Amino acid sequence: MPHITFKREGDSEPEETFIDRYVEYGWSVTDAPKQYHMAGGAIILSAIICPHVTLPAQHTNIRPNLWAMILAGTTVTRKSTSADLAVRTIGEVLDTDDYLMGTDGSPEGILTELEGRDGKASLFHRDEITGFIESATKKEYNAGSLQALTSLYDGRVEKRTLRSCTINVKKPRLILWCGGIKSQMQEVLSIEHIRSGFIPRFIVVSGTTTSDQIRPIGPPVNSDSIDSIKSRIVEELYGIVDFWMPKPKVQQMSLGGTTTMRTVMQGERTMTATPEAWDRMRWLTFDAVKLGENASSPDIYTPMYVRLADSVIKIAILLAGARKSLTLEFNDICQAIRIADIFLDSATDFARGVEQAPDINPWEKKADKILKFIRDKHPEPVSRTTIMRQFHVKSKDIADVEQTMVMRGHIKICTKKGFTANGTRSSRERIEYAFVEGSQPIGDDTFRVAAGQFRKETPFS
Repeated sequence: MPHITFKREGDSEPEETFIDRYVEYGWSVTDAPKQYHMAGGAIILSAIICPHVTLPAQHTNIRPNLWAMILAGTTVTRKSTSADLAVRTIGEVLDTDDYLMGTDGSPEGILTELEGRDGKASLFHRDEITGFIESATKKEYNAGSLQALTSLYDGRVEKRTLRSCTINVKKPRLILWCGGIKSQMQEVLSIEHIRSGFIPRFIVVSGTTTSDQIRPIGPPVNSDSIDSIKSRIVEELYGIVDFWMPKPKVQQMSLGGTTTMRTVMQGERTMTATPEAWDRMRWLTFDAVKLGENASSPDIYTPMYVRLADSVIKIAILLAGARKSLTLEFNDICQAIRIADIFLDSATDFARGVEQAPDINPWEKKADKILKFIRDKHPEPVSRTTIMRQFHVKSKDIADVEQTMVMRGHIKICTKKGFTANGTRSSRERIEYAFVEGSQPIGDDTFRVAAGQFRKETPFS
């Protein structure tokens, strides 16, 4: 597969930014992949700067609130460690109430809390977002919750009437910083989550920690060097906070021929972009659209790439804000594109996983994994109890999985009465699955191009 990128000839050379310095700090603390810390650095800046600046554009005002999601394997990838590090770093310079929402709650609970935080940065940090999305998708009383969150990302007014009350969010500044196990997330999601725009609004970050990168447990490392890096990061953040936090200013007011002086708090500030920066943003959006259109499934890849381009612009605004500047420059766009290159790879990899099974419901996806388990155990039968424990299937859902595998002709179900697996008598029935020899997974030859490949190269890839 050809390497894809948003970079163009004539872009600025790489320069060190706050995010690069934070990655150095994160890498000194944990062996998590560096792209996790890249996303973490961007989230830190978003929590500090987002409520205080906007970039007026042709049809909208761009506000740099970011959503980021770390999708990885299990403990060894350190996704929770790196996410917690970013939240703790924000806590070094801001009071908890100034940026952090509750870390758990229903979609309606989030809307209720946002109502009381109008105009304030609202960081929703959740280590495992999979269950939250599954709940919002499956339960009827949560219908429309993901669409409501999508609207909040864009800073729109959100009003929701419930049986007990009415929720009215006027100035949302929602930042999502979450994680999940990649395989579980792909089971829960469908192509509709991409078409609706919910998932593309996330910066998807994936990565692995190889055996030679893992730092084995041992005595404490030299804390002086780590403390030195941390102190520099915190000191820089204090400077950013001091620049962006609203300050009181004296305002002259005239009423009825009487002039008075009144002290008011500084409002939201406006950032401007240079002509070169606007030109580079236009080409960035154009490249994202062309990359998506030339992919094997444009309806999947295009929203992922276009929304990532929007996130790149937001990162550029944050980099300008970290420089304590109200002018977005060409170099800020170029550095944001450089940083986001690894995010583009992750977005492509994630979209490829959805592309390979675009309209399969979650139980069909889980059925494929269960079938492989049963096939590996063949010719020994596998009990229903074993499957439910191994794959965390609830009793109300097991019938859907069984029906999928039986109708595909992959398994047959048999019931044994009076005996357990070890031969002792039992009054309960034992239900077992037996693999049907000669059955093969259902193939899918609907793609004329291999998943994730491009029909033709673009001049920007």
